[in-house]
Amino acid sequence: MNSLEVDRLDIEIANLAERITDLGTYVEEMFKNAISLLFSRDWSSLYTIFQSAPDVSPVTLVGEAVGIIARWGPTEERLRTVVALQQAADGFDGILRTVTHISDKARQMDDEIEVYFARMGQDSYHAFYKLIQSAHIQLRGCIVALCTKQANLATNVIAQDGVLDHAYMEMQTVTKAAIMADPSLSLPLGLISVIVADIESLGNGVTRICQRIETISRGVSSSFIPVVSREYSMPAVG
Repeated sequence: MNSLEVDRLDIEIANLAERITDLGTYVEEMFKNAISLLFSRDWSSLYTIFQSAPDVSPVTLVGEAVGIIARWGPTEERLRTVVALQQAADGFDGILRTVTHISDKARQMDDEIEVYFARMGQDSYHAFYKLIQSAHIQLRGCIVALCTKQANLATNVIAQDGVLDHAYMEMQTVTKAAIMADPSLSLPLGLISVIVADIESLGNGVTRICQRIETISRGVSSSFIPVVSREYSMPAVG
């Protein structure tokens, strides 16, 4: 390719990266809305949100990535970047389905989740908050890593999955013990157990995206890093 074609290819890759980053932001907002249902039970005010769709569907973005490869035949770092973006779009699609599943389970609960925390004890309260905080940190970190192509940030997001997994195990242990102590809670706590498993699955999905970001970020030369211009911040820890 000549220099003009290379510039056009880089613009297309940067535009694709920006739209996939927007998809990630949409997924993050949907996750926060799904979790809020567990505490507010105000489904009516959030119903239209869960009936919405991202500006560009993940399938369309995957197709655009395939189109860039077919049209331009990129090689080396540009090819790795486009493939990683394609996998990120597909990964966010899977995470979005998981978030929708969380919201569906939240709708089936009769009471706010804090009612069941009171029955399960303080350990469940702390474990669940650690779980959702870790998941949010991972999602936000993944978006920032995708936006800026920072390998170290992607590495930190991957490491955060260990925190999430530990909280997941804590929450499942407490839930199982509560069900054994009071079998009448089997249905609502069973729903909570499924939601907890979904959040753990969400973390695994984010980790897979960041593993690819980490790989291409370490392999991309400083002369080619299509960075999205927007600024993104990380959630506070504490």
